[in-house]
Parts: sequence; structure tokens; C-alpha cells
Amino acid sequence: METSIKLPLGGKLLVALDSVGNVAQLAGDVLVQSLQLKRVGYFSHPSLLAYAAADPNGPGFLASMELYANADRTLFLVQQRAPVEPHGREQFRADLVTWLAGTKSERIVLLAGVDATQRIDCQLHGTPMRRLAATAPDARTQAVFPALEPRDDPTVPGGIFVPGGGLARSLLAAAQQAGLPVELLSCFAYRGENTSAAMQFAAALCEGLGLLAPGQTLTPPEAWRLLFGSPPDPSLY
Repeated sequence: METSIKLPLGGKLLVALDSVGNVAQLAGDVLVQSLQLKRVGYFSHPSLLAYAAADPNGPGFLASMELYANADRTLFLVQQRAPVEPHGREQFRADLVTWLAGTKSERIVLLAGVDATQRIDCQLHGTPMRRLAATAPDARTQAVFPALEPRDDPTVPGGIFVPGGGLARSLLAAAQQAGLPVELLSCFAYRGENTSAAMQFAAALCEGLGLLAPGQTLTPPEAWRLLFGSPPDPSLY
């Protein structure tokens, strides 16, 4: 994992992973916009697919994987915008865990979407938010992110199934094995237009992690305005 980012970081670290519907990355973009996070570095890895795009929020460019931070460096956000090459996942995961350990973060929160079409009966109603971790959550987080329900399926190791979550489950397990203070917060999502789900996910993160200061509100990125085209003409209905 090559990066110019100086370690340790400390504080709270969010890691938005490539997953179903891009809901984690979209929620990350909402946090960047709303909390006024600034890009402080880029990541490079042989297994991370190449990606680059103009940054709609100002100078610079968007890349495969970036790090953002707030002004007082107490909150950090990793944005993984590109997938990992299949044959390099194991090395990427190991290198990312090594980097996470070097941050000395007080709390590491993995963010991912989970395929909503794979829900079981008890997950069809209520909040789409879920939490997965070996440690007990604080009361604030638990109120917003109930525990992910295990499956009664002998083919699923430990009953823990995170469909569409990409590296989320295996990265969580590897980070836990390394003794890191890590947890996974997820949102059930479909493929397609997920801006509303991303706003809901971002709002849940702000509530569950206490990210918003008094008077702050969530603001969708300006780049979303025409992301999925103009809204339908109301007169048609």
C-alpha cells in the first residue's frame, strides 16, 4: 500500500468500501460535502484498478482510493472508488490491514452496502442499517445500527452473510484478528440509483457516530444534481 499520508492519524477513521450499489461511496461523498472534509492524500496499490476523474468540488482529481480529513484531524474518511483485481484481493486486504494498524485510530468503521435482494424474513421490515463486530457497540450506535442477524445455513461460515459487501466481511475478520478496534456498519441497498439510500446511510452514520455538530445539516454533493438526469416532468402524472 503506497501512500504519502503521514502516520499515525489517531481519531476516528471511516473506510467506505467498494460494494453493492456504491451506497457506501455515495454516503462518503455526502459526508465530505456536509462535514467539509478535505482530501489529504491518495493510495496506490498494484491490485487496485486505475481510476481518475475531475473533482467537481474544486482543484485536483478523484482517484481509485483517497483519504479525507476534517479541519482538526479528528475524523478521517477513506474513499475506495475503484474495485480490487480479483487475484490481488488477499494481498490488498493484508496491506490495508497493515496500514490501518499504523494509523493508531481510536475507532475504525468499515462502511459497505449489502445486497437488499438477499435479505431474510426478519430483515424485510424496519431499518436497513446493520452492524457487525466482535465488540459490544456504544448505546448511540446500537440505537441506529442493530446487529446483523446470523443465518441458519450450514454453508455460511459462522452464519455471517454479507452479500454484495465486497471485501467487507474478510477485511473485518482480518482487522479483528490483528487486534484493531474495528466494526462494520452497513446498509441494505439495490443496484441502480442510490442517492436517497446514500442520504439515509449518511444520516444514520451521523446519528450513530455523532458526526454532526449543532446546526450542521446533510447536504448532497452538487455533482449529484444531474447524475441520473433531470427529474420527470410532474405534468406527465
